[in-house]
This record gives sequence, structure tokens and C-alpha cells, in this order.
Amino acid sequence: MTVHADFTSQAYFRNPTAEIEKLRAAGPVVEVRFPLVGTVWTTTTQDLANQVLRDSGTFTLRKDDGDVVGFRWWMPKIVRTVANNMLSADEPDHTRLRSIVDEAFRRQAVLEMEPRILAIAGELADGLFAEGNPSDLVDRYARKLPLSVICELLGLPLADRPKFTAWASGFTRFTSAFGFLTVVPKIFAMKSYMEERRAARETGGEGLIAELVRVEEEGGRISRDEMVAMLFLLLFAGHETTTHLISGSVHELLRNPGLRDWREEDWSRREPRR
Repeated sequence: MTVHADFTSQAYFRNPTAEIEKLRAAGPVVEVRFPLVGTVWTTTTQDLANQVLRDSGTFTLRKDDGDVVGFRWWMPKIVRTVANNMLSADEPDHTRLRSIVDEAFRRQAVLEMEPRILAIAGELADGLFAEGNPSDLVDRYARKLPLSVICELLGLPLADRPKFTAWASGFTRFTSAFGFLTVVPKIFAMKSYMEERRAARETGGEGLIAELVRVEEEGGRISRDEMVAMLFLLLFAGHETTTHLISGSVHELLRNPGLRDWREEDWSRREPRR
């Protein structure tokens, strides 16, 4: 049975929980249509998803010719290059690629970045409030904060960050093949830019790009194309999810005054649990 779930509809964006519950009611494994990719089988429970992802002997992310599953004939080669990352890699390549960036995202490394992240968040909040009403929370804060942090993590120069964030902001705002093709020039531009940064880091520097270059030079555990794909993955995985987390949290507080007031009564409740 194919479940007609539209993951680009306003109904899904307004209440994704209700739409996902419809999928779960249809069974543990259902056939759905995803934008661009087409009809696929998907699991609807966490346990089953874990089982599929861990059983690389039974399930694979690759076709017989080595291409990533889900690509269409009309998709440009550049898209295949940047999609050839650790999320689309089977073992042992998945572990090889993941181990290279594990250190940058260990708990202590993230905690060491916390003061700088809080400073960026404060600067963006000050600018948002200074602008007055109305103000676009998503574009002015929820999207800018994670992108700014990623730029810091990668070690990008301050002068390049506006250009970088402008490219990144448009990548998830399409729902059709035509919309997808309109972002291809941005992908080319970002690939060229990242290759330039990689070349610049061959003489040293700080940040994750410099670390990837060091790994490439010392052991060859990552190719140049894999490095560019890794940077694209970190960009997408790191900024879009956090953008939705921030904006979604604010939306819930606005919808639920009781929860908002509960937090306001004791601001220590806003501190994350560790």
C-alpha cells in the first residue's frame, strides 16, 4: 500500500506529528512518495529504523553500479559528487569517513565552543530586537545562528561568511525538479569555494577544513571529492535541523502560554541538562 504523504505540504509543515502518525497507523514499513526521489519504502518506528541502518549485510544505500539510490537521470553529476558522503556510504566506508570528524563533535569539543556560540546568539538577538516589530525570526536568527557556528567550526574567514550563508540559505527551499535545478549553480559555486579553502589550508590554519586537509595529507583516508561532500553534509545536517529546532521551539512557546510562563517563573529551567 502506498501512503500519499506530502512532505512539502503546508499541512505537514504546520503539524508534522499528525502526518507522521498517519504513516505509523499504516504499518511498520510503508511505501511513500518523497519529493524528487519518488516512491520509496520507509520505516515508521525507531527500533526498525535502527535495525535497517545497522544491517549493512541486508540493506544497502548503493545500486549495483555504485550510484547512490534515489538519483534520477536528469540530476547533474555535481549533485552525485556532493551526495557521495558518509550518510550514503555502506561499511566500511561509513566508519572510515565518520571517524575523521568524530573528534570535532565530541562532547568536550562542543562544550569548549559554548562561550563563542552564546556570544554569537547574543549578538544576533540584539540585532533582532533592535530591528523592532515585525521581524523575521527564521531568517534573522534561527537560520543565521547555526550557519554562523558552522562557519566558525569550518574556520571560514569573516569576510566570506555573508556569501557562504547566502548560498546555504536557498538549498532547502524547493519542492519541485525545477526548483531543485535552480540551486545547482549555488552548488557549483560552493564546491569551487570549498576547493579553494582546501587549497588555502594546505599551508596551515585552524578549523575543520584545516583538519580534513591534514588527514588527507597524512594518511589519505579521505579523497578530495569526499572532503567536499563531507563539508556539504556538515553544512546541511548542521544548520537546517537547528533552524527548525529554534523556530519550532518559539512556535510552541507562543502556542502554549502555560509552558512559557513556567519557564519565565524560573529562568534556570532554560539551562540544558548535562
